[in-house]
Amino acid sequence: MGYPDLLAVAEDARGQGALTVTPLQLAYATGGLVMGGVWHTPHLVKQARPAGSPRLVQLNADYAAEIVNALFGVVNDGGTGARARIPGVEVCGKTGTAQLASNAALKSAKLAEALKDNAWFVGFAPRHNPEIVVVALYEAGEHGHLAAPIVRDVIKAYFDKQRPRRTPEVLAAKGPAEGALPGGSRN
Repeated sequence: MGYPDLLAVAEDARGQGALTVTPLQLAYATGGLVMGGVWHTPHLVKQARPAGSPRLVQLNADYAAEIVNALFGVVNDGGTGARARIPGVEVCGKTGTAQLASNAALKSAKLAEALKDNAWFVGFAPRHNPEIVVVALYEAGEHGHLAAPIVRDVIKAYFDKQRPRRTPEVLAAKGPAEGALPGGSRN
C-alpha cells in the first residue's frame, strides 16, 4: 500500500484525510502503547472475570516513555486536554478533531450543520502502570477539548470504585490512662 504523496502522509498524521478509526481501535492502540507493548483485547465489562492473555509487541521503551510524557503534558501542562484533569490521579490523554468535510463543502448552509467536526479524546490513568483507557467520540462536538470531560468522568468513576471505602474508626476507652473522655464513665 503506500502513500501517493507527502500531503497524504501529513493529513493522516494529524487525523485528517482518508484516515478512519473507531473509538475501540483507538482505545486498543493507546492501551498497547502506554502499557509498553502489551496489547490487551478491549472489552465492555458486564461482570468481572479473569482476562485472557495479552498480545506482546516489542516497543522502543524510550519512544514509548516520551509519548506517555507528551500525553501527560496535554492534560497537565497547559495542553488542550486540561478538562480531563482529576485531582490525585495522573491522567494522560490526547484531544482530536475529525473533520468530516472540506471547508468548501461546509460553506453550503445545508451541509454545515450535518457535517460539523467530531470531537475526540482518548485518556488513560494512571501515568505509570495504567489501569484504564477511555475514548470519547462526541459527534458534531467540533473540538476535542469538549470530549475530555466525558473521559474524565469515566476515569474518575473507575478510581472512585477502586478506592477502599473507609469506615470511621471507633476507639473504645476503658479508663483515664487509656484515653477516656472527660466526664465519661470509668468502668
